[in-house]
Amino acid sequence: MIEGRDFLRAFEYLEGMADEVGGRTQTGRAYYAAFLEARTFCETHLGYIVRKSGREHGEIPQVLTTLDWRSTDNLVFLRRLRNVADYDLNVSAVTIAEQASWSGTIARSIIARLDELADTSDDDSRVSPISDDV
Repeated sequence: MIEGRDFLRAFEYLEGMADEVGGRTQTGRAYYAAFLEARTFCETHLGYIVRKSGREHGEIPQVLTTLDWRSTDNLVFLRRLRNVADYDLNVSAVTIAEQASWSGTIARSIIARLDELADTSDDDSRVSPISDDV
């Protein structure tokens, strides 16, 4: 079965396009890689019930924020980049290329952090909030 992180393969493939369309699409794939991983994490470890609706894009950060605010902020920022890439056609190709690069880095960092948090889960598959000192 496909996982959210699998969308990073499409992100990497699209690097070969090296144009504005590729950059815009890369940003979307990076966002969905991170978002779907976060949704699965929240479902598995925090008891979130998947609704498969657009409202989840706001709900998942709210659920995740008590556990790891940095990843939450990154996910919210990544969604903003995706919205720019998808809807604002007046943004320059140079900016789109920069955003595509950032989006891959951000998505990978979110996924890595979720993996760390999952590794710290206890026997009942629940994780506890991590302090800011981590």
